[in-house]
Amino acid sequence: MALKIEPEFKEALLNLPEKEKDKYFLRLLKKDDILFHRLHFELVSEDTQDDRRNALEQDILHRIQNSVTRSANKIKSILRYISGDITYHVRTTNDKFGEPYLNTVMLIAALKQFNSAISKHPNFQIEKLNKYIVARIFKILMLVEKLHEDDQFEFDALFEELADLIEKNDLLKEKLNDADFDYDWLHHNDIPEDLNMHVKQVRSRGVI
Repeated sequence: MALKIEPEFKEALLNLPEKEKDKYFLRLLKKDDILFHRLHFELVSEDTQDDRRNALEQDILHRIQNSVTRSANKIKSILRYISGDITYHVRTTNDKFGEPYLNTVMLIAALKQFNSAISKHPNFQIEKLNKYIVARIFKILMLVEKLHEDDQFEFDALFEELADLIEKNDLLKEKLNDADFDYDWLHHNDIPEDLNMHVKQVRSRGVI
């Protein structure tokens, strides 16, 4: 929970001697991993957002392509772990394009690798995995809708590939149908601005 800084307290902090402020700042910085790495990236690192994004993309592909599991539960764990890495990347680099891009790369790689194991025989674990994937697809679309149109174009080919993989997975298609998913949304021009309202309604029904 974010702490509220009262005006009087803020003024007192700003009026501290510079050496005192530096001491407190460095002490706090050591306790905040995200802020530490965000400032290190912005102030010291020679890497660009593209460098960091490309490195994480290759790591995502390597981890998924080298996984031989056929367990839906383990697949979900892999995706959740990778999602955590993507979130960390975004919070430490402010890579707004990278968040939907890397999540899309993750889903495409996962469906390529695991579709044969999770597309035909329903069970409780596959149901949970598909709920996760559908929720992730909605999140990607909402993030893409907020991007500049020039960046949105980058997703059309990726979304076409994602749609082709979904078409090969009967159980995932069924879950998307339960969520009243419109496949036209897999084109940047057709993502509705109020998609978040649709997602809230789908969540309220327990579909995702």
